[in-house]
Amino acid sequence: MEAHYFSIARQFFLLLVLLQVWTLGADVVLKSGLTKGATVNVLVMLVALVLAYSNAAKLHRLASAAVWGLFLAVVVLRGVGVVD
Repeated sequence: MEAHYFSIARQFFLLLVLLQVWTLGADVVLKSGLTKGATVNVLVMLVALVLAYSNAAKLHRLASAAVWGLFLAVVVLRGVGVVD
């Protein structure tokens, strides 16, 4: 399974980078600028770039856990109105 994961990891993470670029572009076009939430998109984009070019399994596990934690934190912060 690990060999298969790493055989498709680069394509997956580069696609995730493109998704983040699209999201940031949509913010600029539709909302007339970047929002506070853009910081999260930039962080996810940077992590995805690192993971796209890394074959270290431990790094992939740690970074995936960190991004999931970031995602859950954003969901909670949006729920209480701190982040738009």
